Amino acid sequence: LQAGHKVPALAHLTCVSSSRDRIHQELEHLKAAGIENILFMTGDYQVSGWDGRARPVFDLDSVHLQMLATEMNQGLVVPGRKGPVTEKPTHFFNGGVVNPFKYLEGEVIPQYLKMEKKIIGGAKFLITQLGYDARKMEELIRYRNDRGFDTPIIGNIFLLTRGAAKLMQKGAIAGAYISPELMATLEEEAKAEDKGKGARIERAAQMIAICKGLGYAGVHIGGFGINAEMFCGILDRAEELAPQWRECYKNLLFGKKDGYY
Repeated sequence: LQAGHKVPALAHLTCVSSSRDRIHQELEHLKAAGIENILFMTGDYQVSGWDGRARPVFDLDSVHLQMLATEMNQGLVVPGRKGPVTEKPTHFFNGGVVNPFKYLEGEVIPQYLKMEKKIIGGAKFLITQLGYDARKMEELIRYRNDRGFDTPIIGNIFLLTRGAAKLMQKGAIAGAYISPELMATLEEEAKAEDKGKGARIERAAQMIAICKGLGYAGVHIGGFGINAEMFCGILDRAEELAPQWRECYKNLLFGKKDGYY
């Protein structure tokens, strides 16, 4: 980056081990730091701590965070010693997460209903959880459109390695589903001379092309060992694939057999 050029940050804020007052303070600190783009998440339950497992503390959830940030943008009214005080309005651009990659009806429908609550609560954009199922990627867009919303959705593109996939398959990374078919594909790709790097890049490019074809507002690219050259190469390849995104769609159907759609 050249001197003087600023790149907007996207802060991630969860509700883990925090009271509503603590979360309010965190938002005030972010405001003071000039950070306005925030991705709100409930967060995962604690699994360990000093001398045993910590007691879960979730005073608010991700829907409440949307509501709090929206009220702060409007000028939050807080109790004062001499009566209610209206704070100076903030300028948060708050977003939320949605996970369409669920395969039981009792998991899918609550995800979409919670997404609607986030939008009603003030979410300006949504980012998907990790997933490798084009049918679910399309399902999310169709559900949003059918419900009459136009909130921008950003696709989560993760360059999946065999090692990361194994952790996800074991449940060590919450919310990510890896099908047996995808795991077998990754195992085969890892036998290549480049250990599967080329296949990971191609899959990411295909996913971006699919997102563009389906009407996603953008993508969030992540993974380990990505440099600027790889990043630009993925985008260039995605642009090449954009006209044939429906063919790419057929290559990304790693859903769950007999899953709910």
